[in-house]
Amino acid sequence: MLLFIKHNYNAKTFYNSIKKHLSLLLNRIKTMNFKNLKLLLIFSFILNSVSYSQKKYDISITSEANPVAFPYTYIKNSNIIKYGNKEGKLTINSNSESDTLRIECNGYLPKEIPLQNQSENLSITLEPSTEILEEIVISVHNNEKSKWQKINKKTKKTFETEYFGIFEGSHIISSYKIETVTKFNGIRFFVITNEVGKDFLFNKKVRPILIINSENLSDIMLPNKIIYFEKDAQLYTKLDIEFKNTVNLMPDDTLTIGIELIPEDSENPNMKNVIGVLTTKHLLKESKTVTNNYLSKTQKTGHLNQDIYFELKMVK
Repeated sequence: MLLFIKHNYNAKTFYNSIKKHLSLLLNRIKTMNFKNLKLLLIFSFILNSVSYSQKKYDISITSEANPVAFPYTYIKNSNIIKYGNKEGKLTINSNSESDTLRIECNGYLPKEIPLQNQSENLSITLEPSTEILEEIVISVHNNEKSKWQKINKKTKKTFETEYFGIFEGSHIISSYKIETVTKFNGIRFFVITNEVGKDFLFNKKVRPILIINSENLSDIMLPNKIIYFEKDAQLYTKLDIEFKNTVNLMPDDTLTIGIELIPEDSENPNMKNVIGVLTTKHLLKESKTVTNNYLSKTQKTGHLNQDIYFELKMVK
């Protein structure tokens, strides 16, 4: 009976129907035997479960009075995952009043919000990360070679050197230990903007990732910068991110770099929209590379046998 009602009425009608029947049962509670009282308690539990499962939150995410573009949000211990839009807005459903919302975004400290007793219209403020690289300049297909230095050498083109494809809502991240003192103020990636030999082309929103973990300094990272590629962008492309600060890396500091492909529509991610990131075999100290599909129902993480190939703009 309950399954029939649930599939043939919308959530509000279903809720009101249960409420009406519950009211009738309450009027007869004095004449109930133990068995009927037990059914009443089960009915009440179902009512509460339904009301919680339908709670929807309209969320706006900002930092220092500015919208946070394309934040990644999810309900902890669930498969409810959403990206916000360019204005930092999104709608997300909660299955329980005890749920906790977590927000993550490059350039900001992650934040968790318990949803119990929260308003359905939530305004959330993120704190910027401790150290942010300033005055970022993005350039695409820059052929300048001076000052740019190979960090991990490309091997001959085999299965060990290839463009690794990531789908919308995914990222690829490599990290390794610094072996010698290194000073730089830019990083260069090599990407393919569309699948080779495919007729379908798509626009892309790419978020570069750079994080430095050091015992001597606070963690340093790129701000939340989004790079837009039109669907007819040059196929093989250099992607340069330069910054005002000079970053000083010491031996045993950890450098983490990566590329994230943000979905055009978080409700319906396009699995045909792919960007390729040039990789090479493991050559650096304690290097490791992982991929993660944010929008996967299982948030599947994969470990790769190759690292992102990149160059740094060196400072003497």
